[in-house]
Amino acid sequence: MSLLHLAELFRQGIEPRASVAVSLSRTALVSSAHIVYVLGAPDPDIRVANARTVLRRQAGSHLSSTREFAEFESLIGLRPPADLVLTLETARRNIGGSGAGEGAMVLEMADSMARVLVGSEYQESGDLGALREHLAWVWHVWSGTAHGWAWPKHVPGLDDDDHDVAPGHWATDFFQLAVIVQHAVRLVVDGLTSRE
Repeated sequence: MSLLHLAELFRQGIEPRASVAVSLSRTALVSSAHIVYVLGAPDPDIRVANARTVLRRQAGSHLSSTREFAEFESLIGLRPPADLVLTLETARRNIGGSGAGEGAMVLEMADSMARVLVGSEYQESGDLGALREHLAWVWHVWSGTAHGWAWPKHVPGLDDDDHDVAPGHWATDFFQLAVIVQHAVRLVVDGLTSRE
């Protein structure tokens, strides 16, 4: 959805500020990374383990917020049901999976995407290391921007004096994101149609 929102802004001729463009792009990158991390793994056992890791991460995020909300004293209407914390703790424990964070998943997805891109209709040959490094660079710079850090403003870019759209080479970075999203959608469609 975030990528559709960003595409609609561009379609309307609206050039979003860097923080908006990069935050929406980062959201699309993370969502697509989850899909590629799970469905792009070549081995079924790895797909299951990766799915458990994504579910564990989701459950952990939900659990963290639910614990905080359970302590609300002024906004009591937003308190979760009393048993939800215990239910989420049990579910998270039973899910298994590794404790890999978003960054680790994105970087593992970067390795997977680099292998997909080289030797496919996107790119017949190429440097796997360079593709992985580009995705790693995009992940870190976009994350720094989305979190409001100042350092991404000082990374090299197409025009070092003008980062109105985003740090780096926006067209190249956004193209890479579009390829990842397309691949993620293809994996989902292939998975759904293989069950018919």
